[in-house]
Amino acid sequence: MLEEEQFSSNKAEYVWSLIVMSTLLLGISPLINLPFLSTALSSALVYVWARSHPNAQIGLLVFIIRASYLPWAIVMLSWAITGRASAARTELAGIAVGHVWHFSKSIWPKELAARGKPLLPTPRFLTETLNS
Repeated sequence: MLEEEQFSSNKAEYVWSLIVMSTLLLGISPLINLPFLSTALSSALVYVWARSHPNAQIGLLVFIIRASYLPWAIVMLSWAITGRASAARTELAGIAVGHVWHFSKSIWPKELAARGKPLLPTPRFLTETLNS
């Protein structure tokens, strides 16, 4: 869904987001003992989607929640199902990485010091290769 809506016209941006988020997760994984990063990457992508569609209605189990609460509901659900804080830690790592991406692309360019430039711009070689 994210790749169809937000990144449909810019494949390079989507690939760059996956590279950046994966690299950040690899960097923090030894610090917080994350052996498997696929769940954290999925959580990061859910966070990015939820931030871009904050008022969308999502059905989670038997509840209807706003998309802005979805990442946090998944954290609580993971914790409740497994009974271990390590599951929540994995989801929280993904949320943190997703927030870094969201901040660099959506919040930072609006700041006066940024002058409209993103914090983590997509490399030109990716743009030329994938968007042509």
